[in-house]
Amino acid sequence: MKIRTRLTLLFTIIFALITIGGSVVIYITSANYREDQFYDRLEGNAINTARLLIKVNEIDSNLLKIISQNTVALIKQQILIFDNDNQRIYNSNESIRIPVDTALLHKIRRQNQVKYSIGETEIIGMNFTNKQDKYVIVASAFDKYGYNKLRNLQYTLIIVSFTAILITLIAGWLFSRHVLKPIASMISKVSDISASKLHERLPEGNGTDEIALLAITFNKMLARLESAFQMQRNFISYASHELRTPLTVITAQLDVALQKPRDVEYYRKIAESVLEDIQQLSVLSNGFLNLANASLDKSGIRFEILRVDELLWQAREEILKINHHYKINIDYKEFPEQESALQASCNDQLLKVAFSNIMDNACKYSADKEVNIGIDILPKEVKISFKDAGIGIPKKDQEKIFEPFYRANNVKSIKGHGLGLSLTHRIIKLHDGQLEIESAENKGTVITINLPSLA
Repeated sequence: MKIRTRLTLLFTIIFALITIGGSVVIYITSANYREDQFYDRLEGNAINTARLLIKVNEIDSNLLKIISQNTVALIKQQILIFDNDNQRIYNSNESIRIPVDTALLHKIRRQNQVKYSIGETEIIGMNFTNKQDKYVIVASAFDKYGYNKLRNLQYTLIIVSFTAILITLIAGWLFSRHVLKPIASMISKVSDISASKLHERLPEGNGTDEIALLAITFNKMLARLESAFQMQRNFISYASHELRTPLTVITAQLDVALQKPRDVEYYRKIAESVLEDIQQLSVLSNGFLNLANASLDKSGIRFEILRVDELLWQAREEILKINHHYKINIDYKEFPEQESALQASCNDQLLKVAFSNIMDNACKYSADKEVNIGIDILPKEVKISFKDAGIGIPKKDQEKIFEPFYRANNVKSIKGHGLGLSLTHRIIKLHDGQLEIESAENKGTVITINLPSLA
């Protein structure tokens, strides 16, 4: 069932229940009011008749009947009066027979007043006292006009309720169409958005209601998708370019070597050159793999409690095994008393990759091939700073330095792929940390990492 139909039916059902409930309350209230008014009139007529018969000596039962016949009375009205011995002493209408037995008379004497009905005839019995004598009056009549008004009210309520429900159904259908029109428009526009049209956005309306908030949320999702698709396209483009270059060099060298017989020394040089290119391919492929791992959701990565400084030392050792001429200095500003101040929830492989990238960049782009690392303990944080005296990062490039494959203009002549800082930034974010860069061209760079500790 569509939302429009469901809203219309729900709105109509609620209104119908309210309308029917209100009509029932009105009818019951009116019926009770009619009954009370009729009994009051019947009781008044009965008491007046008893007073004339019992208290006015000049009026006997025959004269009272004549008076009653010439007085405006209720339809089918009959008034019966019984004395102390339950003997009937007056009957205003002999043509009507209302069954009155001794048990009823005793009940009236006990309860003082009894109201009941037989069919549409309503009857009231009451006590009437005159000095020492106790009489019982039983009066009955038919409220023809009252019942006619009730029937008319009933028909009116049924017609009005049915008409109101029908109007509500139509109005609800039109109203739900109006309310859901932005959603229908949104569905139509979303259906037109494909992978090649992720730049398109939904209209956000007034920007405050729920539908506008839905459009805003969807547009944010489209922006993330567009960014992810663009990153994927750039990744494929850059990866293809970076892989093609060493492969082209390898292919060219081998083609030249196979064109004619060469001496052993030539083949050795070719093999060394090819080996160097293959090593570059290995570094590049490892960078791609690490970048893919760092792009995973945090829930898919194994974290454990480790000492951050130990991972720094391990990363240092791995860098120095490959680059013996690098100088990597690690200094504790103040060694903590508790080991937990240096512990953090982390993935050892990813965090070592992040540290290695920063150390390698600092040494590679510095004339003295040196980086100074400081470890500082802060409340609930471990602060690690990497300081070098290298060529620095131009200010215009600092905003894009974390994008994959992006390289600053002043390092184009130095071997690299532009993956290091992008990968490092993602790894630190996965560890709920912060990475900040302060750099000045030809003066050096300071990279600061803050990781949440267990202290």
